[in-house]
Amino acid sequence: MNGSTTDEERKAKEEKLKKQMEEFETLCKPLNDWLQNNYHPHTMIIIQNNRAEIVETITGVPFKVLD
Repeated sequence: MNGSTTDEERKAKEEKLKKQMEEFETLCKPLNDWLQNNYHPHTMIIIQNNRAEIVETITGVPFKVLD
């Protein structure tokens, strides 16, 4: 074995990722609906492994990213 991924392994990984993204979208939809019905477009929900937060952006200024 030379360490490269076979077509079968690559396809399995792609299918797993596709299923994860579909599940993620299914889980996010009700929360997004709730957020839209209860808050305004400048509000976000941040979910971490030990907490969830509702955060409001008051103002923001974009900056150019330096290399």
